[in-house]
Amino acid sequence: MIGKTLSELTENTEPTTDDIVYVVDSSSGGKKVTLVNLLAGMLGIRSEPPAGGYTISNIYMNASLEVVIVYNDVAVE
Repeated sequence: MIGKTLSELTENTEPTTDDIVYVVDSSSGGKKVTLVNLLAGMLGIRSEPPAGGYTISNIYMNASLEVVIVYNDVAVE
């Protein structure tokens, strides 16, 4: 990645939730984030987690083209 512009990088056409992407935070510059956290933020998952927290294990689109988020082994559509 060093010495290349973003448009020169090879496209990842099969990303997984643990891949790391580069984002530009408008308040503090560049940061890294996993895809699962990026999607969670984009989808507005902001509620307080249950005691002990939660772990997002999967995010996918179902046959009805709805986003399904699986956390603590529970799918939420």
